[in-house]
Amino acid sequence: MKKPKKLIVIGVVSLSILGAGAFVGINQMEEKNQQEIATIASMNNVSSEKGDLRVTISIGGKVTLIDSEGSNLNDLKLTLKLNEYDISKVQLNQTVEIKAKAFPEDIIKGKIVDISNKSEEGENASYIVTVSIPKRILETGENKYNETNVRKGPTKEYETVAKIEKGKNFEILERKNSWMKIKLEDGTEGWISKDSVALKGINKENEHAKISKSDINLKASNSAGSKNLMKLTQNEDVKIIDKKDKWYKVEVDIETSGWVTENDLIIGDLRDGMAVTATILVSEKKDIVKVPVSSVQKDEKGYYVIVADTNEKKYVDIGITDSEYIEITNGLSEGEKINLSLPINVSGSGK
Repeated sequence: MKKPKKLIVIGVVSLSILGAGAFVGINQMEEKNQQEIATIASMNNVSSEKGDLRVTISIGGKVTLIDSEGSNLNDLKLTLKLNEYDISKVQLNQTVEIKAKAFPEDIIKGKIVDISNKSEEGENASYIVTVSIPKRILETGENKYNETNVRKGPTKEYETVAKIEKGKNFEILERKNSWMKIKLEDGTEGWISKDSVALKGINKENEHAKISKSDINLKASNSAGSKNLMKLTQNEDVKIIDKKDKWYKVEVDIETSGWVTENDLIIGDLRDGMAVTATILVSEKKDIVKVPVSSVQKDEKGYYVIVADTNEKKYVDIGITDSEYIEITNGLSEGEKINLSLPINVSGSGK
């Protein structure tokens, strides 16, 4: 009868050991599960940040001559076709960045100068947008007097858009009678009397161009009646060293330089008929609070984010957005941790 008692004691001890092992195993699984939850949660968290935000539209377009029958191959424009959704975002004078596959590192900045009516009716209605392409080589100048008025147009009757001090530098965009259209460093454009301008040369160094056709006369000065120095051939390479209105001073070689007209040159890389990519800058804000778009949600009360530590809703006001980030105008400060999406429902039971 004693032998069975020993078996019972051994069995109880064995079960106790097995139970303790199972308990340790469960604790280890639970600890691992909690670690996984913490890892997932940390991956799901982001901090609001301060930075800049640009909203753009990218679309293909075609470079064409302003005057299809003109002889100046440098007078170019860009034509874009926009759909009904995108056209609502654009307006006159918006900046357009122009890129071509042939020279991807070179970005040319133009401006929207015309927006047409619908060119096609129906579900896929489109609009024609015209973008000006600036001259690559511009004269530069310096203001000679204090408190010079920069006007909206080329007469004193136009309103003043800016005042500039003596010594202020600018680019010269256009000449009209006794007035010059200028562009200031901050992008402001307007007209001043040419009497206020001291010419300072051109805006680019070591800029080369091609002669546009054969038998071009290289002139001794910027005048059609000046002496002919030599004949230039089509596609001959020359270096531009100065500019006065429509005349360019070019260097043929180290010993020879003279003047030709803009019509005699092909300046820059853009050509009539070239396909390019245009990026329209719709809006831009600097040093604003922004968060990933996926972190902002909406209910009947408005837009909100989920606070990472408490998983609670925090309502916010939003501003501009691109495909990645959205501006927070109120309700959130820089550096606050939030969830990218709704909290993940993970429990120890796996349900």
